[in-house]
Parts: sequence; C-alpha cells; structure tokens
Amino acid sequence: ILKFILSLILVRLFHSVLIRCRIIYWLQNVFRSLSSFIACTISFDRMFRAVYPTRAKHFCTCRLVYRIVFIYTLIFTFSLAFYLFPHMREDSQGICSTELNPVYHMFMTSIWPPIRTFFVCILPVSIMLIANIRLWRRIRASKRRVAPHTSNHVHSTNTETMLLFIAMSNVLAFIITQIPFHIYTIIVHYKPSIVYVRTIMLLWSSLYFGIGFYVYSLTSSYFRSKFTSTIYMCLKKKNTIIIRQNTISQRVPNKI
Repeated sequence: ILKFILSLILVRLFHSVLIRCRIIYWLQNVFRSLSSFIACTISFDRMFRAVYPTRAKHFCTCRLVYRIVFIYTLIFTFSLAFYLFPHMREDSQGICSTELNPVYHMFMTSIWPPIRTFFVCILPVSIMLIANIRLWRRIRASKRRVAPHTSNHVHSTNTETMLLFIAMSNVLAFIITQIPFHIYTIIVHYKPSIVYVRTIMLLWSSLYFGIGFYVYSLTSSYFRSKFTSTIYMCLKKKNTIIIRQNTISQRVPNKI
C-alpha cells in the first residue's frame, strides 16, 4: 500500500539501487511464495483433519507446522536469491531494469514468469482444489453413512460444512487476486505499455493475504472463542495485579 501511494505522488522511498531494485523484489517474491504455500498447506490440513481424524492427532501438530514453515522459508530464501544479483540496475529514467545483461534479462522476462506462475499460482490452486474436492466428498459420504437425526452427526456435519465453506472461500479469493497478477507478469514483456500498472496489480494481489487471514481466523467460531477468552484472561490478570497493588499500598500506612 505504501509503495502504491508513493508511486502516485512520485516519491522515492529508497535511493539505494540495492534496496529498491534487488532486496525489495527479493522480499516480495519470498513472502508471496511463502504465503501461497502456507495457504495451500492450511487447505491440506483442513482436508486431512476431516478425512483422517485419528491420524490428524499425530501429524497435525504445532511442532510439524514450525518445521514446515521453516523449510518453506529456507527453500524460497535461497531459491529466489537470483533477485539479488547485481544485474538488476536502474536505467536512464531511474526505473529498475535487467536489460544491461541480455542473459539475465531473458531469464527474468521470458523464462522466470511462467515458472513462477506455475509454482506460486497454478500448483497451489490445484492442490487447494483437490483438497477441497476430497473434503466435499468426505462430507457427502458422512451424510449418507450416519443416521441424519443424531445430534453428534448434525454437529459434525455442520463443522465439516463450515470448513468446506472456509476452504472454498479461500480458494476463490486466491484465484481472483493472484491469477491477474501472474498473467500480467507473463504478458508485460510482450506489451511494455502496461508496465505502469504493476503497482496496482501488486496491490490487488496482496489483498488475498489479508483476506485469507480473515477467512481462516475471524470466520472460525473456535478462533473467536479462544481469542475472546485470551483477551478476557489478560484483562482479568491486569485487574488482579492492580487490585493487589492497591491493597498493598493501603496496608503499608497502617503498619507504619
């Protein structure tokens, strides 16, 4: 958002070419790839918990989540290090460009965009769709197999339906926000006239990562209850400390 605003008022936030043309592009792609695969992993986690509830207790743990995120971070941090190469420089107009090195320019404009589109957009979308279809089939099979009038079945079905709705909303938001940006990165090399809409497309694609948080967190009744109870306990603990301090301060003069 800050970059979008600064581009409108023609203000340069960073004057260093290393920061503007290399580090920022590198960080953008690292976090974009990391966020896409984390969203994909969350969809797979939701499906695995619904389809294999017994195994999920052993595999779906916080320790495994930390390991997966750490592995993702290492992979994308080092695999995208080519953004830090010194071939990305400023042209005569002060715009970051790779044209000074023909080989690097060909890779960044013709080879890398389709590869990134596949690994960061098409592959996560495909995995999320497969996971959601598997979750949907699990819900249908559960409705047919169990008596529909039992309270436990109704509660389980409602929970699985909510998970399916959240997962499908996440996939839809991912498709709407990510596909336009990746299409732009592929065709911008052939239509240079649209290069000036990059910041707008980047801002649009970044909306997903905020939407994904609200879809998975704030729409979950479990998250809301845990969040509310945590806030309540923090406030209660703070009030208890204040009351104890006031009690101690009142007792001290009496002893004197």
